[in-house]
Amino acid sequence: MFMEKYYRATLKQINKVTLIEVVCTVLILIILAALMYPNYQSYILKAHRMSVMSDLTQLQLELEQHHQNSYLAISNTLIGADGICHLCKTEPERFALSILVKEYGYSIVAQAKGEQLNDHCSGESYQYLSLNHRGETFPEHCW
Repeated sequence: MFMEKYYRATLKQINKVTLIEVVCTVLILIILAALMYPNYQSYILKAHRMSVMSDLTQLQLELEQHHQNSYLAISNTLIGADGICHLCKTEPERFALSILVKEYGYSIVAQAKGEQLNDHCSGESYQYLSLNHRGETFPEHCW
C-alpha cells in the first residue's frame, strides 16, 4: 500500500513542468538560433557560389567541346537571348550568366545579384566571377 502511494506521488511530480522551465528552454533556443543564423546564411551564399563556379566550368567544357570555327555560334545556344543558361543549375535570381566572345577566345562571367552580393570569399567581397579560354579565373581567391 505504501509503495503504491509512493509511486503515484512520484509520477504526479514527474509529469509537471513549471513555467520557469519552459521559459528557460525557449530562451536557450532563441540564443542558439541567434548565434547560428549568420553562419547558416554564409553557408548558403558559399553553396550558391560553388554552384555557379561549377556551372562556369561546365559552360567552358561545352564551348571547347563544340567549338569548330567560332565560339559565337555555340555561345548563343548555351545562353539564350533571355539570358538564361539552359545547362546551368544556378538560380537566375542570384547570378546573371553571360559569355563574352572575342576574336581570340571567350570569357564566361557570372554577375552576382541580390542576396549574393553579400557573399565574401577569403574575407573579400566580389561583384562577379569569371573564367576565360585560358582557364584564368577572377577573383583568384574565390576559386
